[in-house]
Amino acid sequence: MSSVNLTTLRLGLFYFLTTLLVVILLFISPFVLDNSVMLGNGDFQLFVSLLFYYSHWIISLAVPSAVFVATILTFSSDKVISKIDPVVQHRLSSILVRPFAVSIVFAILLFFFNTRLQPEANYQCRNVSINA
Repeated sequence: MSSVNLTTLRLGLFYFLTTLLVVILLFISPFVLDNSVMLGNGDFQLFVSLLFYYSHWIISLAVPSAVFVATILTFSSDKVISKIDPVVQHRLSSILVRPFAVSIVFAILLFFFNTRLQPEANYQCRNVSINA
């Protein structure tokens, strides 16, 4: 594995995990603020179950956002640009194959997540919030 691919992989993974954490926290904060009354009343189990069921749509929105931001940050980094310049003429396609393959895998996983798990989680969340 060349140094360009290693640097791209290392930076991409770091930026993806960091951005995913930030976006998840941004999506969870309104939920926590709106439902903080439950915590004051002692309904901690209800709060955790609602948070679990709401986390499904949070994940389905946060992963594509994190992939987008991580891709932009990775390929705009000076470390990657300085290593890509000498190889641009010969094997630019080999540099872009791995990120493209990872994006295809994410797209397939999110498709199955959104078509199989998401409707069930929405149904359970609605049941929990109605019965509460």
